[in-house]
Amino acid sequence: MKVTAVLDIESAFFGNDASIHETKQDTEEEEEGEESEPQKRNETEIESMNATKEMLLNLTFYASKPGDGSESDPDGIPHRFLTMQKGCRTKAKEAFDATVSWRNQYDINNILRRPHPQYDACKCIFPHYFPGRDPAQNIIFVQRVGVIDMEVAHKNNVSMDDLIMHYVYIVEYCWNMIEPGPPDGIMTSVIDMEGVSFEMVRNSEMMHFAKRFVKIMSCNYPSRSYKTLVINAPRWFNVGYKIFKPLLRESTRE
Repeated sequence: MKVTAVLDIESAFFGNDASIHETKQDTEEEEEGEESEPQKRNETEIESMNATKEMLLNLTFYASKPGDGSESDPDGIPHRFLTMQKGCRTKAKEAFDATVSWRNQYDINNILRRPHPQYDACKCIFPHYFPGRDPAQNIIFVQRVGVIDMEVAHKNNVSMDDLIMHYVYIVEYCWNMIEPGPPDGIMTSVIDMEGVSFEMVRNSEMMHFAKRFVKIMSCNYPSRSYKTLVINAPRWFNVGYKIFKPLLRESTRE
């Protein structure tokens, strides 16, 4: 008897611990020169795994992708940017060109190919997760802003730039790995404000990070929001909202 291990590619692809399924196969000797059925199955499994591995290694992604409207647009503008600018081609082209320049400046196209040694620290500083999908089957993204811990950032030498790039990494992973299609996919964002204090709003470092984060997401990932739900908000939430309201696009505010 021999044991063949088959990797659960789906688990590995979505970030869970890869599971190993073991199957026993009899190895009775076949006539010389004749390939046994188990051998054929093994070769098929290896070919399938190699093909999947090649697919997973394609970790370079661009500002536009097939099916987002850029292929048929005379200026190569994705439909999301036209929606963001309410059909104004001049503004949409300026916005998309700015996104392409930003991606080139920080090599965002290859961010998923680069090592991310500060991943655990960044997630500890600002907890977030994808718990599943909403009734419309959109990705749900939960952000626990009330437990942001800047002391952990300082102890681990994580700068605000590091934290911003971590979130870009997460968003790129979301739209290119978890939800690679359709290219106009949207998400439901849940902002959990449990634990938010007025002192946090008065913290200049934290507010600077929050404003940069909102601006980068709004400018470079437009028309990606289905709904934004704010939960466990304190009574004075309207005061903090007025600070960020000017940074939000009209469609987001609505």
